[in-house]
Amino acid sequence: MNFVKVDYVNPLHLECLWKLSKNNNFHREDLRGILYGDPSLDIERIEKNTNSKLPNHIKTKLKSEYQQRMNANLKEYNGRKEYYGLFICKNKKPIGYILYYLRKNDMEVDITFLLVDKNHQNKGYGTILINKLKEIVSNIKPTIYVRIDNNKLEKYYNKFGFNTLDKVLKCLPYDKPNLPRENPNQILLLMTENERNPTKEKKLACVY
Repeated sequence: MNFVKVDYVNPLHLECLWKLSKNNNFHREDLRGILYGDPSLDIERIEKNTNSKLPNHIKTKLKSEYQQRMNANLKEYNGRKEYYGLFICKNKKPIGYILYYLRKNDMEVDITFLLVDKNHQNKGYGTILINKLKEIVSNIKPTIYVRIDNNKLEKYYNKFGFNTLDKVLKCLPYDKPNLPRENPNQILLLMTENERNPTKEKKLACVY
């Protein structure tokens, strides 16, 4: 077993990320958009939500607009040092990955995606990836955030010291750089529930 750093401008790495995501039906739309800047996703979503087919000239116009926006996102994602990732490999073959974002203040890390291939799950590889991430950032001892959308995942992350933000914030001192001093509830408002689906998705945090 070994680890390989994800290179977001390496086509082979992007292909490995996409294949793992596709084969496991894991955030396929998000990964497809991030990795390949595919504007057709937004158009497909509009047609699905409206239950209608858009005229071709409208599709062409929307694709151009979405592509410009996606290109900007891709440039930001691939060109900034704050974005990192690790493959976990078995017999030199990637069987999972963890993608994460180190905020500029060096005090916060967001785990954006964590996946272990379905044929290798329940064997401790997810635990190994999380512990490897903790090891990598141990010199700065940040607060690590992760979004979850079901109780099973919450219980899983609880084992690693992750907890809901309301509990975490009560334990943080006010001199912590990533906490607003005047209104500690402000960060809770900004970072807990996902506005698009507040009943399903919430954010956990792990504090060193």
